[in-house]
Amino acid sequence: MIAFVNKFACSIIATLCCFDRVIFKGHLPFGGDAHLNGFVDNVLRMRRKDFIPLLEKCSQRLVEHAQALAEAAGRPYEYRQGKFRKESFIQNIIRRERIHDGLVAVLCCQETCRTVKLRHGRGRPELVFAYRPQRVLYYYSLDPEFGLMYVRVQTWFPYTIQVYVNGHDWLARQMTNQRIGFCQRDNAFTEIDSPRRV
Repeated sequence: MIAFVNKFACSIIATLCCFDRVIFKGHLPFGGDAHLNGFVDNVLRMRRKDFIPLLEKCSQRLVEHAQALAEAAGRPYEYRQGKFRKESFIQNIIRRERIHDGLVAVLCCQETCRTVKLRHGRGRPELVFAYRPQRVLYYYSLDPEFGLMYVRVQTWFPYTIQVYVNGHDWLARQMTNQRIGFCQRDNAFTEIDSPRRV
C-alpha cells in the first residue's frame, strides 16, 4: 500500500483507511477429547454412542429453524454443495430484488469443519474431535448501520459461530448518512466528494 501511494502520490488527493472486515467468533469451549468425553459421561450422563444421534437431531433442528425463519421473512433458503460464490449470489439477489435492509437469504452449505466422531476405544467407544463434512448456515442481512453482514452457524458440535461485518460497507453507510458523495467499486472508494469530512 505504501509503495502504491508513493508511486502515485501526485495523482492522489487523499487516502482513506478502514477495516476491510471484522469477524467475531465463538464456540463451546472444549479443549480436547478427554474434556469432551468427561462432559458426556459426567454432565450429560449419557452413553457416548448416544451422543452422535443427539447431535444429528440438534443439527436438524438448527436447519429447520433457518428454513422457517427464511419462510417467515419471505426470503430464499438455498442448499448448496461444492464450490459456490456466496457473496456473488447474495449481491445478485440484492440487486434483482432491490433489497435495502433486513434478511437477504439463508444459505446452507456443505463444509468440512471441526466436530466430533465416535471411534473404538479401550473397553468402550471414545468421542474424538475430527474434521468432517457438515451443514453450515449463513444468515445474510443488510443492516442499517453495518451494511451487508452475515452470521455463520456450524450445525454440529461445538457449534462454532462467526459474525462477519464488512468495514467498507460500514464506512459507505456512514458517508451516506453524512451526505458525502462517493463512488464505490467493490471494496474500494474511487471518488469521495469531501475527503476531509470522512
